[in-house]
Amino acid sequence: MNKSKQELEEIARAIGISTYLAYTTTLVGNPAPITTEYRDRVKDVRVGDMVVEVTTILMSVTGGHYRAALDAVGHLVKITQEPVVFSAGFVWDEKEEGRPHPTETCTYIKTLDGREYRWTNASFISVPTEYPVRENSHIPTA
Repeated sequence: MNKSKQELEEIARAIGISTYLAYTTTLVGNPAPITTEYRDRVKDVRVGDMVVEVTTILMSVTGGHYRAALDAVGHLVKITQEPVVFSAGFVWDEKEEGRPHPTETCTYIKTLDGREYRWTNASFISVPTEYPVRENSHIPTA
């Protein structure tokens, strides 16, 4: 069954906002062990995980600044350090600037519609899709 772009956008928004809200509920003092485990798992982003970009996910539902949730939800492909790309016409000169070309963190995800999307200097959390939340979990499975 093929989903339309609008249907995928709605699914991405639901995954992104639900995961973000679940994560924010873990930010409490003296949490239960399962809460700590969930928080740690969500913050332990690894290649292959389904992830949510959290610095813009709420823009998909708040007024004034719309940001497509479909660009913010997908599977983590890689995280790299790449040279900063400056506006047209500017060329970094290490001798003139007195330091090496600056780099930025670039995160690549494969979105739900199959695109590879590049984020710069963004923050991500994982969408746990397994139970227990990682192979080393202390949560009983029976």
